[in-house]
Amino acid sequence: PFPGGAGAVDELLVGAGDPGPVVVSVGFPPLRETGAGVGQGALQDLQCAAPPGAADGGEHAAPGGDAAGLLGGILGVGGAIFNIGFSVLIVVVLTLYFLATLPSIKKWLYRLAPRSRRERIEYLSEKISGSVGHYVVGQTVVATLNGLVAYIAANFAELEYAALLAIFAAFMAFIPLVGAVTGGIVISLLALLVGWQAALIFAAIYFIYLQIEAYLISPKIMQRAVAIPGALAVIGVIAGGSLLGVLGALMAIPTVAGILVLVREVYVPYQDSR
Repeated sequence: PFPGGAGAVDELLVGAGDPGPVVVSVGFPPLRETGAGVGQGALQDLQCAAPPGAADGGEHAAPGGDAAGLLGGILGVGGAIFNIGFSVLIVVVLTLYFLATLPSIKKWLYRLAPRSRRERIEYLSEKISGSVGHYVVGQTVVATLNGLVAYIAANFAELEYAALLAIFAAFMAFIPLVGAVTGGIVISLLALLVGWQAALIFAAIYFIYLQIEAYLISPKIMQRAVAIPGALAVIGVIAGGSLLGVLGALMAIPTVAGILVLVREVYVPYQDSR
């Protein structure tokens, strides 16, 4: 007889065709109560041994989770910097390669024109490319002076990363009309993180220079580089910026210079000959 009487046996299944009986489940009330107690005790031991925050849904994250998140952030920033650096490297290499092979490229393009007009087309294209090149040189000089003044102003204001801020100001100066002003405003806002005195010192030096540049330096440099009337330059920059954004503003003045070359060398002589 089983201990506990007939109620002690819960289930007993015997295979009829097998050599021996197969017991699937036999439950005894005393053993079940003992097993339940053992299971609850083991669960309590596991909860005590778990790291803090594991039982409450991770409100207090484990150190391993913080380290993994920090490592993921570092890898993400590193990947972004690598992609930017690689893109800049590709642009620089392709630009240098294009400049090195530009004469041969132009010769092959000239040969696509009819022989009777080839010399004239070559002359006009050289005039246009020369005007664009002069504009780029003049704008580079203006941007370099802009970055130098920004570096001096940042040092007077005792701003950190003065060289980086100066490079940013120089790059912004390549955007006609609004680039230098926008760069100065951005750097002044960053200087507010240091203090209003630093922002005031930088803004005073930089924006006073922008007035001198706008009325004295830039007109003389650009007049020697590219002879473009001021009104046409403004209209071209506004139109280019409205159509293509920053890229359009950058391409506006060289495009206007090329159009002026065609007007002076082709349209005006044609009208005079009629």
